[in-house]
Amino acid sequence: MVTKGYANCSEGQVHYREAGSADKPVICFFHQTASSSAMYEKVMMSLANDYHCYAFDSPGFGGSYHPKVIPDIAFLSDCLLEAIEDLGITSFHACGHHTGGCIAMEMPGKAPEKVASLSVIGPVLVNEEEKVEYMKTFVLPFKIEPTG
Repeated sequence: MVTKGYANCSEGQVHYREAGSADKPVICFFHQTASSSAMYEKVMMSLANDYHCYAFDSPGFGGSYHPKVIPDIAFLSDCLLEAIEDLGITSFHACGHHTGGCIAMEMPGKAPEKVASLSVIGPVLVNEEEKVEYMKTFVLPFKIEPTG
């Protein structure tokens, strides 16, 4: 069964899903932009016999708090590492998809003693020039609206 909860970070609460037993190795999942931790429920159920699975909603998505400004990848990584710390997780395997992969790739440099392994699925890797051009044509800043 997948359960839900909240962990704290310095800016607010981070929503997460959890499955598996606390005596198993931990895997933390990080979702792509414009999604939530719900995308990992089936894989968490498949792995729950062998791993203690957590899937986090990035700030601004799902049930997590909404940042005051549009966050960058480093900010998201920091917030999620704070949430992981708040849950008492001392070592974990990091797995991220797309934007979540980029978030996960920041973590070994910031907390090498905690990240046991890193799995990245489809990260968006661009240099600064490509990033500026990409932002012009692909995405508009997210607005928090009452209708969602």
